[in-house]
Amino acid sequence: GSSARADIAVGYFFISGFEQVAAELGVLKKVRILVGRTDRQVVEQVALGLQQAEALQAKLEADSTVRRSQQEALAAQAITHIAEGVAALPQTEGSERAVAALRDMVASGKVEVKAYLRSTLHAKAYLCWYENHAEPGAAVVGSSNFTLAGFTGNTELNVRVTGDAEMAELKRWFEELWADSKDISAELVAQLDRSWP
Repeated sequence: GSSARADIAVGYFFISGFEQVAAELGVLKKVRILVGRTDRQVVEQVALGLQQAEALQAKLEADSTVRRSQQEALAAQAITHIAEGVAALPQTEGSERAVAALRDMVASGKVEVKAYLRSTLHAKAYLCWYENHAEPGAAVVGSSNFTLAGFTGNTELNVRVTGDAEMAELKRWFEELWADSKDISAELVAQLDRSWP
């Protein structure tokens, strides 16, 4: 629509989800994606579409705090997991295009990706900012991760948010997390280059 920029905060980022929205993101000027922490087992489950919500929640809450010394390792892990999601994809034309599109968008700076390492990122928010519009923007806030299951599952609950005060509050929330996160864009491009023929 009239959306010019987007800020996205998700617990998990999977190429299967990206493929669904690659074209829409492509028309935006700037997209900032904030990803949370995951571990390999969780990633494999999600990649296979098995979102066992309760077990997953318990696991994430068990390791929700992190020391500085662990941050580098966790950032590297976040990148590895996106790459594993890529590797696990069936190599269809669509998924191949999506990976190439993501790589190019990140390499050109159109898409920036950061990892939030301080604790589990429970909130999921998709903020769209308009230009030359009566409204500052609109947001979808809820339980959907950036996965195919997240976009198509019927157990997800998402609420559309609009309004100046609400959007200002969401902007403040996102900026705070963004400032406190580690940029993984360059490493992600390198990893995508390695993990796809």
